[in-house]
Amino acid sequence: MAKVFSYIRFSSGKQARGSSVERQRDLADKWLAVHPEHTYDPMCLPDLAKSAFKGANLDPKTGELGKFLWLAANDKKRVPAGSILLLERLDRFTRADALLAVNVLSGLIINGITVITLQPSERIADRKTGGKMEILFPMVMDLIIAHEYSAKLSDYASSAYSANRKKAIDGKRVITSRCPSWLKLSGQNEDSKWQIVPARVAMVKQTHKMAQKGYGMNAIAAKLNADGHLPTTGRSKVWTASSIRHLLRTRTLLGELVCSDGTTIKGYYPAILTEAEYYSTQKAVSDRFSQRGRRGKYCSNLFQGFLWMDGQKGWVQTCRPYKGKYRYTNLIPAGAMSGAAPYIAFPYQTFENSILHHIKEITADDLAPQPDDSEVIQLEGELAKLEARMAEAEEETKNDPDFKAMARVLKGLEEKHQTTAAQLEKVRQARSTPELVAIHEAQSLAWALEKVPEDEREETRSSLRQRLRGLISRIEVSITVHNRYTKTADCLVTYRSGTERKVTIEHNAKSAFAVSESGGDNYVDLNKKGKRLFDGVAADMKTAGLDPTKTPKPKTRKAR
Repeated sequence: MAKVFSYIRFSSGKQARGSSVERQRDLADKWLAVHPEHTYDPMCLPDLAKSAFKGANLDPKTGELGKFLWLAANDKKRVPAGSILLLERLDRFTRADALLAVNVLSGLIINGITVITLQPSERIADRKTGGKMEILFPMVMDLIIAHEYSAKLSDYASSAYSANRKKAIDGKRVITSRCPSWLKLSGQNEDSKWQIVPARVAMVKQTHKMAQKGYGMNAIAAKLNADGHLPTTGRSKVWTASSIRHLLRTRTLLGELVCSDGTTIKGYYPAILTEAEYYSTQKAVSDRFSQRGRRGKYCSNLFQGFLWMDGQKGWVQTCRPYKGKYRYTNLIPAGAMSGAAPYIAFPYQTFENSILHHIKEITADDLAPQPDDSEVIQLEGELAKLEARMAEAEEETKNDPDFKAMARVLKGLEEKHQTTAAQLEKVRQARSTPELVAIHEAQSLAWALEKVPEDEREETRSSLRQRLRGLISRIEVSITVHNRYTKTADCLVTYRSGTERKVTIEHNAKSAFAVSESGGDNYVDLNKKGKRLFDGVAADMKTAGLDPTKTPKPKTRKAR
């Protein structure tokens, strides 16, 4: 009496609609009915839609047959020696290269497993008979024939795919009907054309505008779900952060199709975004990585993520003295709350007003001039040369007897290609928002912030923070306390173009709040321009009916 394991496999999902599984199960049931002395093991061994030509079924991580081979070699209790493996044909076992196939099959037989094939006729191979020529030779021939047949079909399919891909590059053929949800295919064969779905395109553009304004993945998903928009990919009925991430990064927005072999066909789909819009989104998404997590209810700090105080990130601390009658905010080092840094506070509103005034006054000429397109052109040329060299290396690899050496050359070219492509992507992102456009957008939002309605204030601040994050790389702040009432914040603003500007902010808590700045060789006193800037403390105290020129006395307890 022996345990019997039945193995069932087919290669593609299309075969699931046929009778392949039923046929293999019927053959196994008939054999078991003729041999009732053996016990059928209920352990299921189905490898459905797994290719035996590529060896997916032999991998213990992905294939049931691979798990069975491992158990046969390592777990004699689960798969004892003398067990039987039933196969419809030997090509169900594997269609891999003959050397590998013979090695795997012989290893299974050496571990004590009897292999029985039922078609075209019953053939038994076990530890005793597997070495005989009349058993071994037909099995080896079957494995060779199975591999050569699959290899020939693979070559035919590759040739047909290459021909269709060439027609697709020339714009003469649609090679796949799969497309993003903002497109649909009309017509058949040579007359097939892509049509744009306007409502879906509007939704995609809204998503990218929200990302450019600084919204995160979860916030965008919540907005689309609330508006009732269905996802563009997958079977899910709700948007998630991962689906938003895919929608923001997919290059089908630019009309590109990425083939299974990594080839990119430009212009295959109609582009719904320009390159400037696409790379502006990529830049906005990458800039958000400096400040992770969800957005708070209030955009209290416009400089979050790139503001540093004495070598530590600057935080905004909200204070509510006088039993919550008014609220003001201070700028403090990140380590001040835990004692890792000295607690030196500077009124945040004074700081924000001064930096925004500096942004309003600066021009694109004050910053470094924009580079020309020479770097992009150079990288694109290098990329084209590498692609041509890789194509030549692939052809040489097929004909060169020194296969390993050519494979190493090809691998090195692929790594260099990936590095150059990543560098080109980075340059395009950096150039996606020119300095002139970024400055104008930040200045427009800074001026609008003064007159925007209260219900739109937080959204405007969030958009402004995103523009500042794309314009400024770092703000270094050093605070000097002169006396009880006067403090000075010396700021070094570093723009992404590499230009540095100094801004000095003077704060006097006793009288008014005089703010002045220095940029380059100029020193401007804002009071001389008639711009006396009050910070949030003074404004809130005035609203509460308190005098901002008087410092409230702290409450003291009498000694007992």
